[in-house]
Amino acid sequence: MTPEQQRVAIPKALGWHTIQRNPLYPDDSSKIAGFHSGDFTALYGIPDYLNDLNACHEMEKVLDEDQQEVFLMYLGAYDHDSDAGWNAFHATAAQRCEAFLRTLGLWQEGEKS
Repeated sequence: MTPEQQRVAIPKALGWHTIQRNPLYPDDSSKIAGFHSGDFTALYGIPDYLNDLNACHEMEKVLDEDQQEVFLMYLGAYDHDSDAGWNAFHATAAQRCEAFLRTLGLWQEGEKS
């Protein structure tokens, strides 16, 4: 998936609606906005999940226990080397976003970031 596709897929999975380019930043395709959880009263800037570990932390909170196991698998936490857990612990925001989308079955093969 391209970064732009990920920037739309993640907020949709988290309940954002009417995702569009942020009108405050019309020339920056990485800045998007939308309405959250059915609230159509205010347009909000969507967090930059691909670059912000704090945003990823909030994103990861929606995973149930089974999904958390799958998520960790995609981050390499269960590889058979001594650094597996460490590598997952230090995953970048972009790596966490890919693992999140794969966990939810939303990842589309093709062009990658």
